[in-house]
Amino acid sequence: MRKNLLVLTAMGLVSSQFSVLDAASAQQLIARSDNTTGVNRTCKVAPLVKSFNTHYIVPGNELSGSRVAASPIDKWVLPIDGSVVVVTENGQVLAHEIDLAREVVNPPYQLSGPAVAADPQDKWVFSIGNSIVAITDSGQVLAYNVDLARRTVSPAYQLSGSRVAADPQDKWVLPVGGHIVVITQSGQVSVYDIDLSRRTVSSAYRLAGPPVAAYPEDKQVFPLNGSIALLTIDGQIFVYNIDLSSRIVRPAREVAGINGEALLDKRLLSFNRCLTSRRVSSDTLLAITLDGQVFVGITAVQIP
Repeated sequence: MRKNLLVLTAMGLVSSQFSVLDAASAQQLIARSDNTTGVNRTCKVAPLVKSFNTHYIVPGNELSGSRVAASPIDKWVLPIDGSVVVVTENGQVLAHEIDLAREVVNPPYQLSGPAVAADPQDKWVFSIGNSIVAITDSGQVLAYNVDLARRTVSPAYQLSGSRVAADPQDKWVLPVGGHIVVITQSGQVSVYDIDLSRRTVSSAYRLAGPPVAAYPEDKQVFPLNGSIALLTIDGQIFVYNIDLSSRIVRPAREVAGINGEALLDKRLLSFNRCLTSRRVSSDTLLAITLDGQVFVGITAVQIP
């Protein structure tokens, strides 16, 4: 059974184990930091946080403007440099710039370049930094560099090193803090270090700790604040913090008091914000409905 319940209310987090930071204070921290750094401009990858005092979510609104990934052929939806990038079944790449200050999704524009992740063998596709990473069912790792300013995608290049997620038992694959995290059906967690500049993938190393996302009711996992977030079929939300220096996974913390059912059947994207406050790591969480509506919320971890 998962333990360590975190109770999140509209006024912030209430827990005997953690200090309380109300939502107004959280928004002030985020607003002050956004004035200097913007969204995902100077910091490309969320840091891995070893421990935290407060985990909170500041709810947001529905964004106006263009709908995102509303076509049946829109297969992959990825966050890259303050934009939502959509990859279609035939490998076309579209980008929507997200204007969080005005709460607007801008119309899509198409990126020129080769077809991306259009091979039926491309099983896992996600973004790391300004690159699209595709992992085939045989474990090969390919990357495409994305230049949103020039509206281009580079040809794919293959990374040397270990094969990734090639075992039929590998159930979940996601990027966390610039690493590739693989979770098996039994909940074992392995990590691959990826170096896009050197075009290499390290051998896997296993993290000790409790099983992750191993229950039949576990519906979706996604990266959040450098941790693994889990959404169950009944709307419960759990967060597993990971410590790569010690190579362990912390026990799950349930985030209660949130309408997690509202997140079901939605694409969940975590946008990193590089904050000026050294005590806060914050992400913007986008929830995209099947018909392309986009909702936004702010999540954060306060570091001791």
